[in-house]
Amino acid sequence: MAKLVTGLFKTRAAAEAGVDALIKRGYTRDDISVLMSDATRTKGIPEHRAKVYDASLRAGGILVGVEAKSDDEADKLEKLLEDLGAEHVRQE
Repeated sequence: MAKLVTGLFKTRAAAEAGVDALIKRGYTRDDISVLMSDATRTKGIPEHRAKVYDASLRAGGILVGVEAKSDDEADKLEKLLEDLGAEHVRQE
């Protein structure tokens, strides 16, 4: 079952690097969600996670999410986003 992997970046440049890295792993821009405002509940992010992200989004953070193709891939994506500096990286 595919899992949503999300991570919060502090800058636009860092978020763009995250998106580029996901594209290099074979994901398309259609597979990737990028949020820069309080819209987490409309993107399939559970409410308890949305509360964590909302304050950071209001402060200018950028949330990047992608539906992993497998559980193993979700683990790899989680590490990738963390290595790129994302905070609050989670699988749902």
